[in-house]
Parts: sequence; structure tokens; C-alpha cells
Amino acid sequence: MSQSPTPSPPTAPRKPARPAPEPEQVALAARRSMQLGIAMVLTMLPTFAAFPARMLTIPFGIVAVVVGVRAIAAGVRARSGSLLLPAVAAGTILAAVFTLSVASTVLVWDIQERDARCRAEAITVQARIECNDRLNADLESWRDGLLDRARGGSGS
Repeated sequence: MSQSPTPSPPTAPRKPARPAPEPEQVALAARRSMQLGIAMVLTMLPTFAAFPARMLTIPFGIVAVVVGVRAIAAGVRARSGSLLLPAVAAGTILAAVFTLSVASTVLVWDIQERDARCRAEAITVQARIECNDRLNADLESWRDGLLDRARGGSGS
């Protein structure tokens, strides 16, 4: 008996070549990425300021997140395939987390304000240590009151 040749498997259809990104879209993605960098710097700068001015981080952070989302969209449209898109996504997530972190201090505004006054009046190292101790005690008391209310306690 003669052996018949085994049939060769059908060849898979080839994927069409990826179209080259348009230079205008790549330039837009790069511009938006640069804008995100600037917005991130503006978000971080107020953190070095005194307490009430530190809250400027929130609007700058919101702007950074919006710019970041627009940069991600521009990067996807540009199909650049570089590491730019993951870096922009990471920067956008960082801006969102940082903004939420600073925004959460609004919950303890009165404690933060009292601490800022204490530190402004503190002349000696001992006075600054006392301010820090008072801040920690106030935050712990606030947290305990919050937990008591969550458990259904009186909270007072």
C-alpha cells in the first residue's frame, strides 16, 4: 500500500499590517503628555505650603486627572506603541490617588487648622513636639469617635 501524503494544515490568514500612526496624532499625544507633566508639578507644589494653601492640590489634581485621561485617549488614537501610554496611565492614577489623599484631610479640617495654629505659635522644639502629640491625640480621638458611630454607639 502506498501512503498518501498527509494534508498540510491550512495556513492562518495573515493579520493586516498595522497602519503607521499619523504624525499629527503622535504630536497631540506628546503634547497632552507634556501637559500632564505640568499639571502633576502644579498638583505637587501646594503640598509644601501651609495648611489652607495645601488645599490647592485638589483643583490642580482634578485638572491633572482630566488632562491625563485626555492624554491616554490621544495615545490610544495615535497607536504609538511606545511606553508613553503606560507612563501616562500611571501618572494619571498617581494624580487621582494623591488628590483623594489630600481631599481626605478636609474631613479633619478643624484638627488640621488647630495644628497649623499650634505650629505657627510654637517657638521651641518642645512646643513643636507638643503640637505633634496633640495632633496625634486629636486624630486618634476623631477616629475612635468615627468607629463608635459606625458600630452604632453613642459616639460621645
